Amino acid sequence: MKATKAIDNPGVNEISPKELFKRLRDQEEHLPEDGFKWLQTQFANERFFSYPLFDHPQYISDELRESLPDSGVKYNLLLILLRNCRTSEKLLLILATWLRMEGICQPEDLLGADFSRYRWKALRGSGGRLSLTDLRQAFIVDIWKPYFQQLLHARRNRLDLLRLGFDESAIQSAFGKRSARAAACDYVCFRLGVDAFALENAYSRVFNKLNKRSSGPSTQDRQPGSQI
Repeated sequence: MKATKAIDNPGVNEISPKELFKRLRDQEEHLPEDGFKWLQTQFANERFFSYPLFDHPQYISDELRESLPDSGVKYNLLLILLRNCRTSEKLLLILATWLRMEGICQPEDLLGADFSRYRWKALRGSGGRLSLTDLRQAFIVDIWKPYFQQLLHARRNRLDLLRLGFDESAIQSAFGKRSARAAACDYVCFRLGVDAFALENAYSRVFNKLNKRSSGPSTQDRQPGSQI
């Protein structure tokens, strides 16, 4: 399943630069909790519910692995996995992984409130290596990307951009930049008290890692709705 961004702003080109700036500034000051929850959910799904379910040597021979396209074989292997579960937690873990793999539903849909334990553990330990600070910084950079996409797309000189309503400090941050992400990092780094390079790294650790790891059939991914 392909990961989607935590902030989705359709139709930003139809919004004036001044109005877009005002709305995104408000988003930065009042970061939506559902955005953080969405990111944690994606990492939890990729970390705990994405392992190859039918690729355990103790259950599968080479000959049997060749027959995996047969749905009947998969069904029998699933029964073996479930019968070998010693706890209800392990049972639900396998069921959630299988349902996600088949594109039926997401683990959080099956587990409900019990999914929170995986969301909490998603960024922790050797398999996580992300912090809430990483999430917050990446989230803020992502918020400002539509603004700088609009600014860079305008391809005007400084005076023309000012006349169009773009913020002067944002224009300066975009000077010499080839991407909206780089411009956004330069723009917010002073407010966040961290250099632009560190923000680029935080963004990469969160979004690039998530997009690279996400694969498989599409299911009903839930993400925050547009704030614009």
